[in-house]
Amino acid sequence: MTSLIAWAAVDSRAISSLNFASDSRISWIAQHKIIGNPWDHTKKIFASLTTSDIFGFCGDSIIASNILGQFTDIPSVGGIPTAIENPQETVNALARMIEKSITLYPDDRRNPFTIIHGARIGTGKEAAWNVFRLDCDGTTCAAPSIIPMPSESEVIIELGSGKEYIHRFQNKWRESEVGGTSRAIFSAFCDAIASGEDRFSGGPVQFCRLLRKDVAKPIGIIWNGERYVSGASIPPTQTMQAFDWFNSLFEWCDPITLLRLPKAQPQPRPRKLVK
Repeated sequence: MTSLIAWAAVDSRAISSLNFASDSRISWIAQHKIIGNPWDHTKKIFASLTTSDIFGFCGDSIIASNILGQFTDIPSVGGIPTAIENPQETVNALARMIEKSITLYPDDRRNPFTIIHGARIGTGKEAAWNVFRLDCDGTTCAAPSIIPMPSESEVIIELGSGKEYIHRFQNKWRESEVGGTSRAIFSAFCDAIASGEDRFSGGPVQFCRLLRKDVAKPIGIIWNGERYVSGASIPPTQTMQAFDWFNSLFEWCDPITLLRLPKAQPQPRPRKLVK
């Protein structure tokens, strides 16, 4: 399930950021039918707090979300190779951890999932960027594949049950007067989730980005008049200031008022896309 996207923002010099976004919904399915109500607060984007690694997944949520939560904690104690050392070995280590964990998981609960891993080596405009795709069938993982990086602001990969709808909304925004920008990619993704066209995708958008320096950072999202980080509703406390906050138009917002910051650049919806 899930709607998952990765894209690069590119300025006149080089890649300036690597961005992952997803929805927050999980659904329970039996015999190809949805059982009960979905839950719209599942963490699907993960970032290491100590290394330049970022991850996202689609498909089976129980295995993927738990393993990624564990895996992104390990670098802080030196337990796995990091992107600074070798991003290929990082994703290989993740595959080994998944396959070992799956052997202990009930056979009748195993389902396929896909993980994407983004990494930065170095800092500044000379940094090298990598995105890997890791497909797991519920028993084993295929060899990780490297996804080519774009030379301009563009989508790197679209995945999940909502892929068709992500692609359609990306095309709409790409053809607008702001097409070819990072904010157009983000807003198109938000429109795809808000449309509700994929019944397996929903809840608030979660967004994380890796810039030219420092570690990846989750971004606070203003969604339907509420505050969310990684799919979780955030109460109005001082801890909100630890995050940057954006709305679906990619406007930098005040987490208290939920409005665009006075000095932030307005990002109006393109004229041809005004609802």
